[in-house]
Amino acid sequence: IERLMRFIRDTIYETLVELADEKGAFPKFEPVPYGKASFIRKLPASLRMDIKEYGVRCVTAMALAPTGTISLLADVTSGIEPLFRKAYIRSDRISDRMYIHPIYKDILENNRSIPDWYVDTDDLVPHEHFEVQSIVQRYTDGAVSKTINMPMGTTARKLSKLTLEYIHDLKGVTVYVDGSREGQILNKVKESEAIKYLKDNKVITNTGEESVKCASGVCEV
Repeated sequence: IERLMRFIRDTIYETLVELADEKGAFPKFEPVPYGKASFIRKLPASLRMDIKEYGVRCVTAMALAPTGTISLLADVTSGIEPLFRKAYIRSDRISDRMYIHPIYKDILENNRSIPDWYVDTDDLVPHEHFEVQSIVQRYTDGAVSKTINMPMGTTARKLSKLTLEYIHDLKGVTVYVDGSREGQILNKVKESEAIKYLKDNKVITNTGEESVKCASGVCEV
């Protein structure tokens, strides 16, 4: 992740310098105070020299949005989030619906073991969520959207300890403890329940089509 984010950051700022050389830097750009910013000081020396000479086109250039709706359209995970659940039930005003990820569906139907790389939020400890956001934030000049999913029963004491450990590296943080509110829309299911649903019911494996059709809140019957 760190190598990828460093590449993205450096490529973006190289482009900002090229645009500044072509079209001019943003109006309030001043090389000395800009170069003293902690984020800019971490850029490669050659890039900092180019910024000093040409400036940058934009004040800021990077942010990682949650991309929830966009991810549904593409049927991929959102933002920097891992897979939410391999299988879960969505309960809303329309109905209760079981969703099973295509890879997980294939594993269950063929009675295969789950590979180590195939994980969801339930397989990750809170520390791993914080660590990923911290690394990504290090190479992002704007904010990073991330939901730290905590297991049911997480205490305020444990949450405070984790937050204090990482908060100085983050611009913001969202925490959700499983089962912390009534009427929770998304709820995980056990493997045995998923297998039973595969045998007895129609399972939705792609949320994109349904979400697009119902985007306005009105769905065809």
